[in-house]
Amino acid sequence: MATTAADVHRTQKRRQHRVTPAPLPTDMVLEIARRTDTSTLARLAAACKDLRRHITDPSFRSRRLGLRHGERFAPPSCLLRGQLVCRWDKDLYLEDNTTPAAANGAKSVVATGLFNSADDELCLPVAARGGLVLVRVINPKNHVIGAETTVRVCSAATGRSQSLAPGPAFPGHHVLLAGDGANGGGEVGRPFKVLKVGSTTSALQIQTFSSERGTWGPKTMIPSPFQTSCNSLSPKPGAYLVVGDAVYWLCRDDNSFYVFKLDISGEARLTMTKLPPSFHRECGLPRGRSVPHVLLATAWAAGSPVVLVANHGRISTWTMTTSGQTARWTDKPHVVVEYEAMERLIDGVLDRQLGTVRLEWFAEMTGVVLLSTPRYGFFLLDLQSGNIIRHYSRSLGLRTYPYEMDYLSF
Repeated sequence: MATTAADVHRTQKRRQHRVTPAPLPTDMVLEIARRTDTSTLARLAAACKDLRRHITDPSFRSRRLGLRHGERFAPPSCLLRGQLVCRWDKDLYLEDNTTPAAANGAKSVVATGLFNSADDELCLPVAARGGLVLVRVINPKNHVIGAETTVRVCSAATGRSQSLAPGPAFPGHHVLLAGDGANGGGEVGRPFKVLKVGSTTSALQIQTFSSERGTWGPKTMIPSPFQTSCNSLSPKPGAYLVVGDAVYWLCRDDNSFYVFKLDISGEARLTMTKLPPSFHRECGLPRGRSVPHVLLATAWAAGSPVVLVANHGRISTWTMTTSGQTARWTDKPHVVVEYEAMERLIDGVLDRQLGTVRLEWFAEMTGVVLLSTPRYGFFLLDLQSGNIIRHYSRSLGLRTYPYEMDYLSF
């Protein structure tokens, strides 16, 4: 039977369909990365799945001449950044509100694809740090209030996740710590620790999961260093600060605010400092029970803790200083920004009074603080410069977590 031109065309088309382009060798990708500026490489990695797979591979990262953690916040150009929000379809989405277009409502929303399973599992984010996300996994149909839930650590960039072994049974909250490098990274490709922290009236109880060991360590009881009437000594979800192997959080009793520090770099050690009288005056304590919003942050990347207070038409900070083994807080506050600077960004409204300003979260790598208002949406504050760098009217989620991943240094 004679072969027609149509038959030849179909045969060539089938052959072309079967041919898959060979991936670029790692050495070639490495050379391209070395010759590409940081900003361009980060944008390409955010858009290209294959390049992102190379960059997040431990063997590639160990050979990449990239940035390292220093005394300044990471440049935004080397970060995949945004905020994680939950949606009705059970997946977790990355919402980027950092671009100029976001001010006009043109947000970039990307599904992570980690949790959109066919079963009835529901994954609730607990914390996000260093490109990793800590989630609690529950089945809404069979969930019993107070029952222990599965805890999982995920990488939204690589799609890998690791479910932690059944952990401690005491009540408490989980804290995520992300390490550097690839050694001990377990199934997600980056080392991490998860603390479960609970408390009694006079002591803190902790237990640590290490990705390097793959198991939970023994439970440790740490007596409180001071007598206080705080209802709970343990950190609340989203209300703590991580600096290296130390966790900081605020605790309030009837009349005073304290900052607790839990250091797990060696033998676990708990210390506490009382905030100065000027801080309590700014908060209006002890006259009223209504407390303005307070947030912990750092003055620079992995630097000294600062406490922010939003009240009296301004956002003020107090910084912790250390001399030897003694830590104390500065007596005089530093005014970071006045509410007037935020009000000037609101267009087309005659009455531009912000009302209550909430400090939602602090992004540890870029030094950005998310502020929210009941009437005028959200503001992004650059803590180092004191400038409001973005304003947008709404978000897809009521509860969000900052997500930052430095492609070049972890």
